[in-house]
Amino acid sequence: MISWWGSGDNRHAGIAGLAAGLCFASKQNIGTAALLAVITTVAAAKVWRHGGTDLRYLSALASVCVAFAITVAVSLAPVALTGGIPGLLDYGFVAKGKYLSLGGASYFQPLTAAAAATLHPLRPWSAHTLIQSMPFIAAPAVATGLAAVWAAGRSEARGVATIVLLFFCAAAVALYPRADAFHMVFVVPAMLVAASYTVRGLRRLVKESYLNRLASFTRAVVALSVFFLVARAAVALVWPRFVWSTIPHVGWVRLEKTIHGRLSRNIKAVAELPRDGRTLILGGHAAFYYLTTGTRNPSAFDYPYVTTFGTRGEPALIESIRSGEVLRVCIDPTGEETMMPHRLNRVVVSEMTLVRSLPFCPLYQRGDFPRATGRD
Repeated sequence: MISWWGSGDNRHAGIAGLAAGLCFASKQNIGTAALLAVITTVAAAKVWRHGGTDLRYLSALASVCVAFAITVAVSLAPVALTGGIPGLLDYGFVAKGKYLSLGGASYFQPLTAAAAATLHPLRPWSAHTLIQSMPFIAAPAVATGLAAVWAAGRSEARGVATIVLLFFCAAAVALYPRADAFHMVFVVPAMLVAASYTVRGLRRLVKESYLNRLASFTRAVVALSVFFLVARAAVALVWPRFVWSTIPHVGWVRLEKTIHGRLSRNIKAVAELPRDGRTLILGGHAAFYYLTTGTRNPSAFDYPYVTTFGTRGEPALIESIRSGEVLRVCIDPTGEETMMPHRLNRVVVSEMTLVRSLPFCPLYQRGDFPRATGRD
């Protein structure tokens, strides 16, 4: 959109709409925020410049919306052809309230973890924790610097700063309500663009010597981060505490012996159950165990938490248990308490029989079927 702002070429606006459409296809909230940022940019151009006819801005908006619509239609065609649109609307929009109310993680958690890591810098995970926390520390600094550039700039400079800020904020939507390291990954690219623009803008406001010091400090932090990451990988290659993974689909990876042993035991226990596609694993690692054991998932949910069930998922799973479509249920007690399907778990515990305990979960089975003692 910065290119469109400078040239007025609607092809650039169309490319921005296409990019927003791709965002929407992969993550609906980010795509919606990106589209709003593009539309707001066009509106800001109309307000700031007071030039050009209304038709010019309307044609830019049309280019954005048409490119967005075509991209979304093409990318979601497989979903529509397989009958998945109702499920997408249910999960992505209608039932989003559950995720917003139950799946939250505070922005300050990574900062608190980083502060704790500084007290024990030689522990194996301290460097990793500090590196993960850096974007959370940098984001407020970048936003403050960008605001300073905007306030000090003239009309045209403020326009470009507004575009950068809009897209920075659009990316930051990914952090709500779950501000963790995984969701920060969606923010970092836009933050780097904003940081680059901010540094360029600050050259007019801050002494060059201060910026040089900031650049030197940043380079030192990045170099130190890379060093710790490379050093940790090198240690994992030679330290006997780590072994090469023999887990299916997780090859060429060095894992700690304890983790590798625990996962191998869990996989072996799941693999020994009947492979009739009627074993439901309730837990955050369900997809991992289905993949590594070749067991078919009897549900539509690889991450069976209330935040992914939508409005109809949990009642449908309860009905599949009561109808006998699902014969066995493994309830993994680890995970986030607020997102666990407690209603579904109560049905399993009250209406099914505890037959034995796997290494990571108790196994329940319908009482009117033979016990699961081995493969079918």
